[in-house]
Amino acid sequence: MSTAEATAMMGELENSLGVPTFAYVAHWGGEYAVDADEEAGRLLTTAIVDRARGSDIEEVALILCGRGGEAVFADMVLRTLEHLEVGLKVVVADRVDGAIATVALGADEITMHPRAGVGAVDGGLLVVPGRPLDAGLWRYRERFAGIASGDTDAGDDVLPRLAHDEFHRAEQSGVAHRWLDDGVAMAFTAARLGKAGTATVRRLMEAGLAARVAPGPLAEQLDELLAWAREGLHLYRSPGERFRVSDEWGEEVEFEPATAVNVGAILTVDSAWVREVDTGSPDPYAPRLRGHWRRARA
Repeated sequence: MSTAEATAMMGELENSLGVPTFAYVAHWGGEYAVDADEEAGRLLTTAIVDRARGSDIEEVALILCGRGGEAVFADMVLRTLEHLEVGLKVVVADRVDGAIATVALGADEITMHPRAGVGAVDGGLLVVPGRPLDAGLWRYRERFAGIASGDTDAGDDVLPRLAHDEFHRAEQSGVAHRWLDDGVAMAFTAARLGKAGTATVRRLMEAGLAARVAPGPLAEQLDELLAWAREGLHLYRSPGERFRVSDEWGEEVEFEPATAVNVGAILTVDSAWVREVDTGSPDPYAPRLRGHWRRARA
């Protein structure tokens, strides 16, 4: 399925929502996992700024389907909208958490697909990369003192990786507290919801947020967008094996030919950026494939 089909769907969704509409959709599984980062935030907010420039826009809609994400992504999206003095409607197409959840909770109105839910704002990254144990991580070392003293069989990189994970969870929590009411930020944490738990529309309304379940026609349009994502972004699909045991050479392995795989998209009514990963380029510091955002042809 082409990106032209996706942008056409965005046009239909924009007609339904009645305001300029954008979407962030990304895979969250295995080597295909995409953590929304500063570059993704820049691409999305640039599209919003370009649409707002020279136009009298009071509100935009943002469709979200993704998990994890760096705190800087949420901060950039919410900051840009505040600077533009533009309101935000969020449409949650599936379960979200981490920085993506913070964006959702920071909206003026939240609409959720019947299957969707809002998870913990401090859910952490999908994939925690390796990082040296520097001063920025040192404050988190005490929690993992047993590993540091050699009480486990863990490798040398486990302590920095665990500390890095705690660092990102703290960053996500900090940004959530800056942009959300303290009561909301505290109510939607991993301590309250767990790793997989989510809040329903009723729970959002109890927290004082404007929320609703998507009406039938809108839910059907979201289903069409998710169907496109299943084909175009391999959403809900497990990454394929990159190698197999050789039939001819005993325990030797044969690597599959490297291919480019689309695993994320930033969509508007007339343009698309796609996150493309290379199956022949695994990240040596994290269990994921290296990739980049590229402008997609219509």
